[in-house]
Amino acid sequence: MKKILLLLVVLSFVFFSCGKKDDAVTLENGFICEIDGKSWTGDTLTSNILKTGEFTVITSPYQFINSKDLEIFSFVLKGDLKPGDIVLGSESGQSYVEFKSTVTKKDKKFEDDFDAFHSTEGKVKIVKVDENRAEGTFNFTLVTSEEPKKTLKVTKGQFNLKISK
Repeated sequence: MKKILLLLVVLSFVFFSCGKKDDAVTLENGFICEIDGKSWTGDTLTSNILKTGEFTVITSPYQFINSKDLEIFSFVLKGDLKPGDIVLGSESGQSYVEFKSTVTKKDKKFEDDFDAFHSTEGKVKIVKVDENRAEGTFNFTLVTSEEPKKTLKVTKGQFNLKISK
């Protein structure tokens, strides 16, 4: 009886201590993240992954309903997608992320004027990839090149997207 009780205690400890891994993708299809703590979801129909030369580009736009505001993420990742970490850099030829937003632009000179942000630090983790889909996680900081500089903290990012052929 003591062995059974001990086994149940050990199994319950293992069961309750196993949580979601930080790099697990729980998203079935799409692109999500938090920008400065606020949820952001890309358009599932137009988000995609495209291989172009020596880079792989992941894009995810969001068009606001009832307005002309638009935001778009563009991940430009050097090389082929394969499981592992991709460190984002700011030097030419490295992997980076761009984010364009008409929402963050406060002093618009015309209707579709936008802020352009680029990654300064962070990483993209490719969790799984096959010939049709890729999934991964990401966290990074974005900054504008304008004065005064604006920064955005992107956290809890996940994508699970179709690879365009």
